[in-house]
Amino acid sequence: MASAKRLARDNGIKHLLVLDNGTLTGIVCGEDLRTAARDSLIGECMSSPVLCVGPDTTVQDAVDIMAENDISCLPVVTGAFLVGMITKDALTSAGLTDDEPEPEDTCVACSTSEHVRRDRARAACR
Repeated sequence: MASAKRLARDNGIKHLLVLDNGTLTGIVCGEDLRTAARDSLIGECMSSPVLCVGPDTTVQDAVDIMAENDISCLPVVTGAFLVGMITKDALTSAGLTDDEPEPEDTCVACSTSEHVRRDRARAACR
């Protein structure tokens, strides 16, 4: 679990897809990683089965599927092959959902959003 947390943190990844012999068997989100014990196995905290879409799914259908199922990403598969992933954040950033984009970190001292670093307690500028 610690290596999954580190992988997600170091690469700014919010979702990890879990493969078993090349087959998509689960998905782990940031909240799963935050709440899991260090000695937990990925298989114990992943969501399975994984809801997927095909490349011919419309963007609106993807938005609707995410909203109806209260999920924030959808792997895109062709047959048994993973070909991509669409995320709610990407759709929101592109203005394709009714949601507001996630706010950028803002310094608690001066309210700037430039050169802000996040520590465990609060955001502060450099």
